[in-house]
Amino acid sequence: MKLRARRRIGEISRGLEKAKANQNDSLIPTAGKKREVLAQAGLSTSVANRCEKLAAIPEDKFEAVIAKAKENNRPVTPTQASEFSL
Repeated sequence: MKLRARRRIGEISRGLEKAKANQNDSLIPTAGKKREVLAQAGLSTSVANRCEKLAAIPEDKFEAVIAKAKENNRPVTPTQASEFSL
């Protein structure tokens, strides 16, 4: 359950990176805003980055890793899950 929650945090965090265009169609940097939102949620940028790596794993591979761990009655760490994304 924790691993899926971290993956969801990564999906949300990744969405915060998107820059918005202003009337002149130039990009406005949002890094400061992202950092503020993460801080309000009690997350550091390094934790958010690790969660984003989990979110980058294709869903079918991610779920396969979890299913295999359940079969073997073992927990999956975020590091183990991210190794399967390669």
